[in-house]
Amino acid sequence: MTIGVLFARLVVLKVFFNVFRYLFVKAWRAKRAIDSSISDTIDSIDSDRVIVILFPLLEESMIVPQVIKTAERLIQEAPQQVQVVFACSGRENHLGDQSTSRRLQDELTHFTSISKQTYIYLTDGSDRCKADQMNHALSEHLISLYTHQSDKVWIGVYDADSSPQSGTIHELLNLSKSGAECVYQQAPLYTKSWERFKEQGNFFKHIFCLSRALYSHLFSYKESFGYLCSGGLFDLRLHHFTGHGYFVRLDTLQRFGGFDPPSCDTTLGYKLSFGGIPFVLMQTRDLSEVPHDPKTIFRQGIVWFNGCELYLREYFKGKKSVHRVESVRNYCRILQVFFTNLSWSFLPIFWSITCILTFNTCPADWSLAIGLWLSFRYVIWIDMLSLDKECSKVLSVNKIIFSPIMAPISVIWGCFSPLRYYHQKILRGQIELVKTNRAKLNHCKRPNNPI
Repeated sequence: MTIGVLFARLVVLKVFFNVFRYLFVKAWRAKRAIDSSISDTIDSIDSDRVIVILFPLLEESMIVPQVIKTAERLIQEAPQQVQVVFACSGRENHLGDQSTSRRLQDELTHFTSISKQTYIYLTDGSDRCKADQMNHALSEHLISLYTHQSDKVWIGVYDADSSPQSGTIHELLNLSKSGAECVYQQAPLYTKSWERFKEQGNFFKHIFCLSRALYSHLFSYKESFGYLCSGGLFDLRLHHFTGHGYFVRLDTLQRFGGFDPPSCDTTLGYKLSFGGIPFVLMQTRDLSEVPHDPKTIFRQGIVWFNGCELYLREYFKGKKSVHRVESVRNYCRILQVFFTNLSWSFLPIFWSITCILTFNTCPADWSLAIGLWLSFRYVIWIDMLSLDKECSKVLSVNKIIFSPIMAPISVIWGCFSPLRYYHQKILRGQIELVKTNRAKLNHCKRPNNPI
């Protein structure tokens, strides 16, 4: 067997493994949907649980009405249980009336029905990132929750562009009935605000961003499969949060030290995973936006990879704390995330070079591998469009056809974020973390604030 044949067949095996994970998660979702329709009933008035949802906001004044409407939908599902805290940053004070906190104050006057369940917390400007904003907001807001036991209070986190599906709060209340110590994560679905892809021109940029949304959807099945294995015999994956759409019990969050800068969602997940806290996948999803251009995707990738590279920091911190991390399972998790990060950085480039150099020696094998690889992308693409049928209505036929074909380029492009991370780490010793640009302010140049 030649090298080319070997690697082509490895690609085929990986495709079949991805198909298995996809079918496993789809089967779980189908069963969960049936079970929910039969047995999921709650009496929200009699519930003694409280859900505090954090929206960490930085330079999001242009989409404040959207954020408030999302908060309103969540509150209306269980008005007696849900509170929403908008965690704003004093780093915006120089923007005056255009700051996010000021815009929130103005817009909330039109939402009097949720005025008692919403709070605006503004830091003094000493916060450096998203984690600081949330820690400051919690320390202040928890004063109003002192009458509740911390094991009855759940902390949820959403981004400014999040749009959780209807039924999210009901599902959380049902899942948490048992009182077990665990955490919940919604799978992301990057199908929000696809109206912008109706625009003429920028065809390449549009199908590139759509291909990135497709990649994230495929990745969500891998993560979902890991969550479904969490707490079981085969739980050898180091789990992390996706950054939005997750819920942690307050006593658990406090016991593990809260949110750690800079990549609080990833590292919090690592801490909990090392500490043996099970992750539970939710049936409902969190709809979010895919970045607007390749450059933003590249910068976002650096932020994500920076968080994923902090697994050793969390492991050694855990050794010094009360949390048990000395286990064969955790050693396996360290190896798993090491190879995952390595493959993120180099594997697509390696496969591409190997295919180019050996294709002539085994064209049939590589043609089969490439054909299966792309075919599975089309399966995931159809799955993605079927989950949000409005998406296919706003896309032209050309964009529907060509977005999955862009997958090889977008996957290789994803390697440049970790490579840039290593470049900055080695030469500068400091990583530049830039906030994802969702809404540019009209009156000034947007600063490169860390997230």
